[in-house]
Amino acid sequence: MNLIELVISTIAIAVIMVVPISYKWELPMKSVIIFLINLIPLIIVIMYAVLIFWKLPIIAVVLFQIFLTAVISISLLLWKFYRDPDRITCPNEKVIYSPADGRILYIKRIKEGNSILSEKKNSVYKIEDFTHTKYLNNSAYHIGIGMSFIDVHVNRSPISGKVKIINHIKGSFKSLKHQKSILENERTVMVIEGKNINIGLVQIASRLVRMIVLFVKPDQWIEAGSRIGKIRFGSQVDLILPQSDSIKILVKENDYVKAGLTRIAELT
Repeated sequence: MNLIELVISTIAIAVIMVVPISYKWELPMKSVIIFLINLIPLIIVIMYAVLIFWKLPIIAVVLFQIFLTAVISISLLLWKFYRDPDRITCPNEKVIYSPADGRILYIKRIKEGNSILSEKKNSVYKIEDFTHTKYLNNSAYHIGIGMSFIDVHVNRSPISGKVKIINHIKGSFKSLKHQKSILENERTVMVIEGKNINIGLVQIASRLVRMIVLFVKPDQWIEAGSRIGKIRFGSQVDLILPQSDSIKILVKENDYVKAGLTRIAELT
């Protein structure tokens, strides 16, 4: 196999292996392209070095390319998933930070007695049904943050305050593509009591998730931006804020946010 054939076969194998999986996991196309741009030259260099010293039959070359693509891809993805970068959050009593890295899926303004699911017009699902606690207002802003496989999966506290409640709600592990799954899937609900506001934080399991890990306990004081937990692989984190004229939402749907860094809302 000459160099041109090596390049073409490497590109084909990488695209065939990576693109379908990234589509299934709903990874951003921009991130997939950047990943391939870094992956393909690395495989070509390794394969070229191997072929200088060993003359392998074409079938052996192809199998080795598939093996390298799988090993390097999995290694890079696991590194992306398990990384936990240090971040500096500036605590501010009037600022509510993002609890997770990911994209804003929705920002709902739910009035008292209204359903939190727009597709359930004949049924009423209150914030209380979602969180299993009466400590939060049923009139609220409900903000969903979708986390992909390649996002940092360590969650951080949106505000400084006391962990008032932690509820672990058992459930299923369905795809979060369907809205009703947020009410049916396993989730952990945390209520944080701040100086000026009480907020709810809901870590929701998905089809790929089998474990939600918490780093805090009830009655513990936490600072804004401090690590509070981690969700294994792709999932969703929802933020429940009381609906008030004094709260200004600073993000919009499809914005990319970072835990402990992006300002989700502020108290006016």
